[in-house]
Amino acid sequence: MLPSGPFYHGTKADLRPGDLIRPGYRSNYGDSARTSPWVYLTATRSALGAELARGDGPGRLYIVEPTGPIFDDPDLTDKKFPGNPTRSYRSRHPLRVLGEVTDWVPSPPEMIRGIHEGQARLYAMQATRIARIPDASALARLESGALLMRIKGAEVELVPSPEETASGRISDVHAWHEGWVAVIESCVTEIGLSVETRIVITPEAADDTLRFRVEADGPERSWKRALRLVRGVLSDEAHGEIWDFGAAAGGR
Repeated sequence: MLPSGPFYHGTKADLRPGDLIRPGYRSNYGDSARTSPWVYLTATRSALGAELARGDGPGRLYIVEPTGPIFDDPDLTDKKFPGNPTRSYRSRHPLRVLGEVTDWVPSPPEMIRGIHEGQARLYAMQATRIARIPDASALARLESGALLMRIKGAEVELVPSPEETASGRISDVHAWHEGWVAVIESCVTEIGLSVETRIVITPEAADDTLRFRVEADGPERSWKRALRLVRGVLSDEAHGEIWDFGAAAGGR
């Protein structure tokens, strides 16, 4: 059962009671220009997300009210630990700002610095992984097979997959490269995931689709995830849309 609140949202944006935080904007984190059909909130009174959010100015922690249904955040649920211990949620509907929490205690500077340094190392490692994504011509030549991307740390091997068969050549997969990047980012660097990961990529020519089956083995647990990229929208087959690779927009 989902909690009844109170709920919080951390950001660098300067907001007032009654303002709406809407989905359809860029993420608060990282450098990607992709937009999300979701907006995120938590039932944990922590300002860490506000301190780490992209943008200038101080981090701000707001008390928010969902205006529609909320769901467990699949990027954090059942990953390192079963369930949703971080109490993180998302919604397709705006969040209404009720007020600002002003008495939160800032994290130690060395902690924030350590997190940023760890993120920088992850981004550098991700650049190595992303560089192994095949170009459009190589993908177009893939007529009857699937690809297997093995990832262990910064080591990446891209080989034919003996497990899957494709339905024919794909000539135009919308936003395929950015979608593949998002799969690597969301499935390899999210909280608690092991660095030993297998991604099977299967083209389906009939509906201009790439399917991604992700399997990761970690010290605490193993997990699987199935994603689908079609017409510029990346979806988790169990949880719905994750990213829409439309025009970039400035987000809160």
